[in-house]
Amino acid sequence: KDHHVITNFTPIDFIKYNYSKNIFNNKYYDKSNINILYLGTLGLSHEFDSFINTLNNYDCFNLNIVGEGLSKEKIINKIEAGIYKNTTINDYTTNFNEIINYYLKTDFCLIILKDLNIFKTVIPSKLFEYSFFKKPILYFGPKNEASELINKYKLGICAHDSIQLKNIFYSVKTNFDDSNLS
Repeated sequence: KDHHVITNFTPIDFIKYNYSKNIFNNKYYDKSNINILYLGTLGLSHEFDSFINTLNNYDCFNLNIVGEGLSKEKIINKIEAGIYKNTTINDYTTNFNEIINYYLKTDFCLIILKDLNIFKTVIPSKLFEYSFFKKPILYFGPKNEASELINKYKLGICAHDSIQLKNIFYSVKTNFDDSNLS
């Protein structure tokens, strides 16, 4: 009774929907209103502070967080205190229509990990879900197999530190061309 299980998978409904309608191939976005989605666990392994503090320097980005986990209250408190700007948080859901709407409203999907040795050999499962939905991935974390896959298959863009992240935000805001992404 002290545990809460959050599933981490792509439901068959997504697969059926994706093959019946090709709605996730949005290659164009409004550079004055760029939406980033993080959908998943809000745990201790995620580096939200550094990411959002860098994001706060740009008014054109909006971060929508959907999930549950140990860090949720901390994130909510920082949003309410005005420390995290342009950031909203929503409860985790398994409702197909709600999840589809989150994807429809987003330009980039976020994968975020702390720069710890343990994460240098992991591939977060959300990489497969995000790429399945043909959404460009914004990766912030250590160099690892996941970032290698993102770069190799042109699934998105990767930053391994705050300076690289700042450069990516600037590039996305000003002249990013995602037509070369798969």
